[in-house]
Amino acid sequence: MKKLALILAIVVLVAAVAIGVLVNQKNQVSADLDAARADLTAQEETLVQGRQEAEEKAAALKTELDGVLASLNQAQTEAGERAKEFTALTEHAGALQAELDRAKADAAAATQGLQAALDEATASLETARTEAASQNTELLALVDTANIDLAASRTEGDALRAENQQLRAQLEKAQSDLTLAQAAMEEAQTQAGTLQASLDEVTKARDTLAQDLLAREPETAGALKSLEEVTAERDGLLEQLAQAQTDLAAVQDEAARNVEIQGAWTLDKENLEAQLDTANANLKAAQGQAAQASSLLDAEIAARDALKAELETAKSDLAEAQAQVKAEAEAKDAAAAELAAAQASLVPPEQIQELQKELDAMKAELDTVKSALAEAQAQVKAETEARTAAATELATVQKDTADTQRLLDEAMAERDNLEKQVKVLQAQREALSKQLAAQVPVLEPEVKEFNVIRQGYAGPVAVTVSFNADGSIAAVAIGDDDFAETPGLGALVLDDAFIQSLIGKMPPLSLRQAEAGEAPNLADAVSGATITSQAVVDAINEAFVEFSK
Repeated sequence: MKKLALILAIVVLVAAVAIGVLVNQKNQVSADLDAARADLTAQEETLVQGRQEAEEKAAALKTELDGVLASLNQAQTEAGERAKEFTALTEHAGALQAELDRAKADAAAATQGLQAALDEATASLETARTEAASQNTELLALVDTANIDLAASRTEGDALRAENQQLRAQLEKAQSDLTLAQAAMEEAQTQAGTLQASLDEVTKARDTLAQDLLAREPETAGALKSLEEVTAERDGLLEQLAQAQTDLAAVQDEAARNVEIQGAWTLDKENLEAQLDTANANLKAAQGQAAQASSLLDAEIAARDALKAELETAKSDLAEAQAQVKAEAEAKDAAAAELAAAQASLVPPEQIQELQKELDAMKAELDTVKSALAEAQAQVKAETEARTAAATELATVQKDTADTQRLLDEAMAERDNLEKQVKVLQAQREALSKQLAAQVPVLEPEVKEFNVIRQGYAGPVAVTVSFNADGSIAAVAIGDDDFAETPGLGALVLDDAFIQSLIGKMPPLSLRQAEAGEAPNLADAVSGATITSQAVVDAINEAFVEFSK
């Protein structure tokens, strides 16, 4: 089209040059008019004939110009049709861009939903962490209290053990003293028996001596001294016997006191043993509380680790979802870029408008050329009527006519070239339209199936589900080769009645409670198969999350 505009501009320029040449020639003719007046009479007939020929050629040139104008009008009409086609393509591209924007908005909404779920999981984790920290603090306080009680019990037990050892030492000493006292008492009893035997012997000897005394009065005086010695010895033995009896009584008193001490120690020992048993029982209770506190602490730590694992899983799912959203956004951006490139390869509306303006300007220039040509013809006619044109003016007109014919032939050739270029552009437009249709197909709703497996009562429960454009359930298929639910109970989820009850429901679904009414997101559980029914509902909800992405 730019080449066409350039050629038309050249044509207009050549016409303007021709007009200038005509003006210059008119001035030259005016200069040579005086010289040619003598020949005007002789050449009048020739001039009239040449004028008629010039008028015929001018008429032919006008016809040629009308044909060019008609071609230009046709080209303008074709340009208008192309503009309409481009407008339709632009509208289609706008529809595709709107669809792309909606897809981006859906992706952003899904991202926000996932971010909200992550924030909720994070808040739950923080709450669980706070509760775990509080419970951990309480358990640590209990453990510290139990440790303090245990230490006190151990201290008290150690004191009781030390006191028990002291009492045992005292008991052993008392038993040793008692043994020694018993040995001394036995020795004293032996000595007493010996003294008693000696006393009996002395008494017997005294009786014998008395009898001898009676029998031997004469010898009394001689034996009196011996009797006094024996009596003195007897008194000494009696004193020893009394001392032995006194020692024996002291030993018996000491033994009695030792027995009383042993009884008191036995009572204290029983009390100490009872206190020691109580301390041991308190110690065992404290150890049990410490073990229970440790178990609770381990449970809280396990719960905290489980929450951490759930958070990591949620973060991983969010990262995967964000990666998918990013990939979809990149794919849509690439499609948009290809669409923009295809649009850029087409002739833009601004260029068509510029071309229209150029055509209008060319029309105006052609009108100016026509006006100038008419003026020139009027001047030629005036000069002819004034008989000032002579042969030079006729030759100039013939030359101008030949030049105009040449220019017209060139314009016709350029018109043919322009027509060829228009055909080439039309072919390129059709090829671009086909390429655009191939690169950016019309978006049609696609029904996608989602396969999810959840654990049922007796084994895995496979669910295949598809959704309508509004998110409602379009179709559901339950079970695979690994389906092993109980016949007559969990296996009833395979019945068409249960499957049809799910069609049209709006996820996320929940099992209907006894007091709940009708709702689009409530599903009826199979009687006696709540676990299997819940597995189906959970699988549909998981598939809906994937569909929403």
